[in-house]
Amino acid sequence: MTHLILVTGAAGDLVVEVLATVSAYHRFVR
Repeated sequence: MTHLILVTGAAGDLVVEVLATVSAYHRFVR
């Protein structure tokens, strides 16, 4: 279960980074 939690946390961080990058990209484009 510990591994699952770590993987889920890493995936969550990755999603947050991607969303932040996409948001910054759209802001840069506009």
